[in-house]
Amino acid sequence: MKALIIYHSKTGHTRAAADDIARGLDEKGVEVTIEEAAKADPAKASDYDILLVGSPTYAQTRYKAAAKPVEHFMDAMKPDALSGHLAGGFSVCAASGAEKDRGRDREEARLSRRQSGIARAGGQGRRSTEPVAGT
Repeated sequence: MKALIIYHSKTGHTRAAADDIARGLDEKGVEVTIEEAAKADPAKASDYDILLVGSPTYAQTRYKAAAKPVEHFMDAMKPDALSGHLAGGFSVCAASGAEKDRGRDREEARLSRRQSGIARAGGQGRRSTEPVAGT
Protein backbone atom coordinates (compact mmCIF):
# COMPACT_ATOMS: atom_id res chain seq x y z
CA MET A 1 0.00 0.00 0.00
CA LYS A 2 1.26 3.50 -0.86
CA ALA A 3 0.39 6.82 0.75
CA LEU A 4 1.01 10.39 -0.37
CA ILE A 5 1.12 13.14 2.24
CA ILE A 6 0.78 16.66 0.87
CA TYR A 7 1.34 19.61 3.20
CA HIS A 8 2.03 23.33 3.43
CA SER A 9 4.05 24.73 6.30
CA LYS A 10 5.49 28.18 7.04
CA THR A 11 6.93 27.41 10.47
CA GLY A 12 7.62 23.68 10.18
CA HIS A 13 4.80 22.55 12.49
CA THR A 14 2.66 21.09 9.71
CA ARG A 15 5.73 19.37 8.22
CA ALA A 16 6.44 17.88 11.66
CA ALA A 17 2.86 16.57 11.81
CA ALA A 18 3.26 15.08 8.32
CA ASP A 19 6.47 13.36 9.45
CA ASP A 20 4.69 11.95 12.52
CA ILE A 21 1.86 10.60 10.38
CA ALA A 22 4.38 9.13 7.93
CA ARG A 23 6.19 7.32 10.76
CA GLY A 24 2.91 5.80 11.94
CA LEU A 25 2.01 4.63 8.44
CA ASP A 26 5.52 3.28 7.89
CA GLU A 27 5.22 1.23 11.09
CA LYS A 28 2.11 -0.37 9.54
CA GLY A 29 4.02 -1.27 6.38
CA VAL A 30 2.73 1.56 4.20
CA GLU A 31 5.17 3.09 1.69
CA VAL A 32 4.97 6.87 2.29
CA THR A 33 5.89 9.84 0.12
CA ILE A 34 5.79 13.37 1.60
CA GLU A 35 5.62 16.41 -0.70
CA GLU A 36 5.11 20.14 -0.32
CA ALA A 37 1.77 21.12 -1.82
CA ALA A 38 3.28 23.88 -3.97
CA LYS A 39 5.70 21.40 -5.60
CA ALA A 40 3.44 18.34 -5.83
CA ASP A 41 1.80 17.15 -9.04
CA PRO A 42 -1.98 16.70 -8.50
CA ALA A 43 -2.13 14.30 -11.47
CA LYS A 44 -0.05 11.78 -9.49
CA ALA A 45 -2.46 11.63 -6.51
CA SER A 46 -4.32 8.71 -8.08
CA ASP A 47 -1.05 6.69 -8.11
CA TYR A 48 -1.45 6.24 -4.35
CA ASP A 49 -3.90 4.23 -2.27
CA ILE A 50 -4.07 6.95 0.41
CA LEU A 51 -3.90 10.73 0.10
CA LEU A 52 -3.51 12.88 3.20
CA VAL A 53 -3.39 16.67 3.01
CA GLY A 54 -2.21 18.94 5.78
CA SER A 55 -2.46 22.66 6.26
CA PRO A 56 -1.92 25.16 8.98
CA THR A 57 -5.14 26.90 9.94
CA TYR A 58 -4.73 30.66 9.95
CA ALA A 59 -6.72 32.87 12.28
CA GLN A 60 -7.14 35.57 9.64
CA THR A 61 -9.23 33.20 7.52
CA ARG A 62 -11.37 32.44 10.56
CA TYR A 63 -10.72 28.74 10.08
CA LYS A 64 -12.55 28.69 6.77
CA ALA A 65 -9.88 27.47 4.39
CA ALA A 66 -6.72 25.48 3.96
CA ALA A 67 -3.53 27.28 2.95
CA LYS A 68 -3.61 28.39 -0.68
CA PRO A 69 -1.02 25.84 -1.95
CA VAL A 70 -3.11 23.03 -0.43
CA GLU A 71 -6.32 24.43 -1.91
CA HIS A 72 -4.66 24.76 -5.34
CA PHE A 73 -3.43 21.16 -5.16
CA MET A 74 -6.89 19.81 -4.28
CA ASP A 75 -8.66 21.99 -6.85
CA ALA A 76 -6.28 20.83 -9.59
CA MET A 77 -7.14 17.15 -9.11
CA LYS A 78 -9.58 15.59 -11.56
CA PRO A 79 -13.07 15.10 -10.09
CA ASP A 80 -12.71 11.32 -9.98
CA ALA A 81 -8.99 11.25 -9.11
CA LEU A 82 -9.58 9.61 -5.75
CA SER A 83 -12.38 7.24 -6.65
CA GLY A 84 -11.79 4.05 -4.68
CA HIS A 85 -9.00 5.61 -2.63
CA LEU A 86 -8.81 6.74 0.98
CA ALA A 87 -8.17 10.39 1.77
CA GLY A 88 -8.00 12.55 4.85
CA GLY A 89 -6.98 15.95 6.07
CA PHE A 90 -5.05 17.19 9.05
CA SER A 91 -4.66 20.68 10.38
CA VAL A 92 -2.18 22.35 12.68
CA CYS A 93 -3.18 25.47 14.57
CA ALA A 94 -2.89 27.19 17.91
CA ALA A 95 -6.65 27.11 18.44
CA SER A 96 -8.44 24.30 20.17
CA GLY A 97 -11.45 22.11 19.66
CA ALA A 98 -14.12 23.17 17.20
CA GLU A 99 -12.02 25.77 15.37
CA LYS A 100 -9.37 23.19 14.56
CA ASP A 101 -11.97 20.62 13.51
CA ARG A 102 -13.58 23.07 11.07
CA GLY A 103 -10.30 23.43 9.17
CA ARG A 104 -9.90 19.65 8.91
CA ASP A 105 -13.57 19.21 7.92
CA ARG A 106 -13.22 21.71 5.08
CA GLU A 107 -10.14 19.87 3.74
CA GLU A 108 -12.04 16.58 3.93
CA ALA A 109 -15.05 18.11 2.17
CA ARG A 110 -12.85 19.05 -0.78
CA LEU A 111 -11.36 15.55 -0.85
CA SER A 112 -14.76 13.83 -0.70
CA ARG A 113 -15.79 15.74 -3.83
CA ARG A 114 -13.00 13.76 -5.54
CA GLN A 115 -14.98 10.57 -4.74
CA SER A 116 -12.66 9.29 -2.01
CA GLY A 117 -13.48 7.60 1.25
CA ILE A 118 -12.43 9.71 4.23
CA ALA A 119 -10.05 8.17 6.76
CA ARG A 120 -10.14 9.37 10.35
CA ALA A 121 -7.69 8.73 13.18
CA GLY A 122 -8.66 5.70 15.22
CA GLY A 123 -10.05 3.92 12.18
CA GLN A 124 -13.28 5.90 12.08
CA GLY A 125 -13.83 6.50 8.39
CA ARG A 126 -16.63 7.86 6.25
CA ARG A 127 -17.62 6.81 2.79
CA SER A 128 -17.68 9.59 0.24
CA THR A 129 -21.48 9.32 -0.06
CA GLU A 130 -21.89 10.51 3.54
CA PRO A 131 -22.12 14.27 4.08
CA VAL A 132 -19.01 16.04 5.33
CA ALA A 133 -19.34 19.11 7.54
CA GLY A 134 -18.75 22.35 5.67
CA THR A 135 -20.01 21.19 2.27
